[in-house]
Amino acid sequence: MKLVKKIAYYFLSTSVIILLSALIATVIYKGEIIDLLKIEVNKKIKTELEVDQIELKLIKGFPNISIDFQKVKFHSAFKDELFLEATHVYFVLNIVDLFTENIVVERLEIIDAVINFSVNQLGEKSFDVFVTTDSSEISVRALSLKSVLFKNVEINDVDAKNKINNGFFISSLIGGLEIANNNLKLDVNSSFKLVRTQQRQSRWLVNKNIRLNTKSEVVEDVVSIYASTISIEKVKLNLKGTMGLETDRKLDVIMSTSNLKWIDLRSILPAKMQRKLVAYHGSGNINLSTKIKGQIKGEKWPSLNAQIELNEFEFKHDSLPSYIKNISLSSTINISDLNNLKTGSLSVQKLIASIDGDKIEASGRWSDFISPQISGSVNGAISTTWLLSLINPLQVDIDKAKGKLVMDISGEVKINNSFELTSSEVDGSVNFDNVSIDTFFGLPIKGLQGELVFNNGDIKVDNLKGNYGKSNLLLNGTLSLPKEDKNRFYTNMEVSSTFVDLNEIVTLLTSSIDSTASISYKNIKYSANLNLKVDRLTLLKFNGKSVEVNLSMDENIINVNQAFAKGMGGEIKLNGLMTEQFNGDHYVKVNVQTKQINIDSLFYVFGNFKQTFITSEAIKGKLDANVNAYMYFTSDWSFRREMLYSEAILHVSEGKLINYEPVMSLSEYLHEEGENLSKLSFSDLENRIIVANDTIFISEMNVGTNVRNIKIGGYHTLNQHIDYRLSVPVIGSGRDSDEQFGKVKTDNSGQLYFPFRVYGTTKDYKVVYDLKTASKNFIKGVKKGIKDIVHKPAIKNSDDSLKLEEEEYFDWDNN
Repeated sequence: MKLVKKIAYYFLSTSVIILLSALIATVIYKGEIIDLLKIEVNKKIKTELEVDQIELKLIKGFPNISIDFQKVKFHSAFKDELFLEATHVYFVLNIVDLFTENIVVERLEIIDAVINFSVNQLGEKSFDVFVTTDSSEISVRALSLKSVLFKNVEINDVDAKNKINNGFFISSLIGGLEIANNNLKLDVNSSFKLVRTQQRQSRWLVNKNIRLNTKSEVVEDVVSIYASTISIEKVKLNLKGTMGLETDRKLDVIMSTSNLKWIDLRSILPAKMQRKLVAYHGSGNINLSTKIKGQIKGEKWPSLNAQIELNEFEFKHDSLPSYIKNISLSSTINISDLNNLKTGSLSVQKLIASIDGDKIEASGRWSDFISPQISGSVNGAISTTWLLSLINPLQVDIDKAKGKLVMDISGEVKINNSFELTSSEVDGSVNFDNVSIDTFFGLPIKGLQGELVFNNGDIKVDNLKGNYGKSNLLLNGTLSLPKEDKNRFYTNMEVSSTFVDLNEIVTLLTSSIDSTASISYKNIKYSANLNLKVDRLTLLKFNGKSVEVNLSMDENIINVNQAFAKGMGGEIKLNGLMTEQFNGDHYVKVNVQTKQINIDSLFYVFGNFKQTFITSEAIKGKLDANVNAYMYFTSDWSFRREMLYSEAILHVSEGKLINYEPVMSLSEYLHEEGENLSKLSFSDLENRIIVANDTIFISEMNVGTNVRNIKIGGYHTLNQHIDYRLSVPVIGSGRDSDEQFGKVKTDNSGQLYFPFRVYGTTKDYKVVYDLKTASKNFIKGVKKGIKDIVHKPAIKNSDDSLKLEEEEYFDWDNN
């Protein structure tokens, strides 16, 4: 035992003495050691190496010594470019080998540095800076590195020939490096980030924390990777394969993982996408295997093949009422060229899931990620509440939604790069099983039942019925989706109802104009033909029966070919069109024909046309009319009244004026016995009325009444300014007794009459005895007015009232 202790004591003492002697020798021969290292380094490089200061460090790397090259500038093979610029480059050397004048670098450390790898258009490399030699094993061993350390190193990878421009930041890299027979073996553990890239396929990786633990071998510019892992944020992948360096950048790499969690997978996505996915929750395991194979050369990139599997997975969004459960998914993503997403496809071999106890199965393929072509099949049932929670572009209120959609469909659809449907070939059916929605465009849908049958791009609507608000609707018809040769929707639909409340629908449409103003349907092309049959319809005070409407429409025009309704005691027919002008304004042309309409009902239904001069209480009779109207509206549907033009041919029978004040005002001039102006009945009358220039022009007409025959005509502006002329025949034996109020006029037949004028506004008017103009001026005035209206465009008067010149006042003669 004492012998062993003595041997150990002498051994340790000797070792310490040798070590101290080596250290002392190192200090003494510091200059020679540095010079020896500089000589060896310069032997191995082709370009200039600039070093601000070189120091020997005894503590760092102990028991070895460190040579600290400070403020290093290592020039590249390209003029005016640096391959390496570093604050510190440490060479850790073996002390014992120094005594044999052999430089063995135990470790190379690069701290706070920038390294530039560049390839120009000719394929020349900026990093072609090292001297290669095959002289002997010793010469190779002279720069062998047992370990390497990078800290805070920026790497720029720029390849002009292959259009690559990437930037990396290595926060730490530590590993071993073994050189033998021109082969390089690496065992590296590194943490880094991709901080810059011009390849859009790699942008999702920018600023992600990446950790690489790899064992690899480099032989003739090809890196073989084995027993390696790469972690991107929280996703850890097994890594193996080969990767080409320099100009031959070939990849054949497989990355795989199992039991991956949803929250971990989400962490590798771009920040913007992560924020969008915060509301999505998943649990279960994801198995992923990805293979990247091919060459990065110019615009062409390698291919990608990814296998994705989910087993017993659950998925939910915050807005969904329940989880999608028992998800089983097997799918494949293929991209032939990562630089061209048109070469991409997603295949779903199998998808099985359950929602609220209802099972759904699907399979399909999505080809071309730019202009998709989607094919597949879906079979199963989905509750209305869940489906609206998932896909709700119209922001439908889904509270109290009920019912199901039962689907069995398969086929193919094509979408352009704006994600607009261009063609569809789908077969199968969707059944509405008592679907109810609390609010759809402001009104509830209740009890929706029926079937949509898909057949080669056409959708047959088969007895789709339900209540929309207070209205009930039954739809039958077809909807043709866009085809390859025609990018247009076609609809031919029969709509029938026992009752429609247009008050609800019109109010809803009016209120939704502003809210939908930001939604553009300009790119949607469609044509539709609709036939409506309604037993009973209400709109404001109008109650219509036996309503029938046929209309056709596309994106620029609505054409009412024929409309018919019974109401207001008679019948109404209508046809017309509405078009959108180049500036976004709307033009409406309409023809309305009435038969035996009750005039008082007409005034009542239309609120006395917003005037009080003549009301539904004052006028009775039957109206036959033929009205043509031309109207303009702005893009937001504001009525341009000054551009209104209308012509109407009117026939009134069984007419009565009851307590009509302008007529009753004539009583002081008329004293014949039995004349009662409070209830004036008149025979059939016909007239032509024109509306233009903000004014209603009433042609001269004869009104045969139960009191006297009266002529009437004049102007009535749409601002309710009036100027009417009345000619009331004189009844009696002579002129003298009637001239007590003024001169009596005579027409061509010799009939004596009183001329009267009614003027002012409908709320403030005067009835006066008028002898200011000759009869010929009346005829001229009316003819001139009609001629101007027919041949000239409507012009708005600067004054609200129509001003008549002195010579244009009316008189009543048959000239």
